[in-house]
Amino acid sequence: MSRSNCLGCATGPLDNPAERDHCIQYMLAVPSPLVRLTAPDYEDAVAVDPRIGALRAKMVCVDDPKYTRAYHDPDKRSIASSVALKLTDGTQMEEVAEYPIGQAALPPRHPPAGGQVSDQSRTTLRAQAAATHSRRVAQSSAAGGDAGARGCRSLRRLRNKP
Repeated sequence: MSRSNCLGCATGPLDNPAERDHCIQYMLAVPSPLVRLTAPDYEDAVAVDPRIGALRAKMVCVDDPKYTRAYHDPDKRSIASSVALKLTDGTQMEEVAEYPIGQAALPPRHPPAGGQVSDQSRTTLRAQAAATHSRRVAQSSAAGGDAGARGCRSLRRLRNKP
């Protein structure tokens, strides 16, 4: 196994959401203080949290060649990964995901995962639709339109849909 700093992202700045989305240390550091990892967590407002940088600086990526082989194996096409934690009290934990939920695979590796992926998609789309709708209402109100009250009611309905 070779050790790496995930192509330079272990301690250096991550200048945009795309860089953060490709940095495993970032994806592992965010949920520790925030207890979530959602699309908005890749944006600048979250990335500047000093706790995230401090946690990233403590992490080391280790390449396991068996995962690379499984990725290139046409019968597997796995995007497997594992996370091992060694805590300051000596406790060690490891979690392996050979076929992460949502991975496109034939046959589907996680048939029930479709619901989880659909839920995530709806949440993301709802947030994007709400932001677009909010901008339209604000623009209409600023231009003297009467869409403000109607827009606020429909925005509340959009945000409250399951």
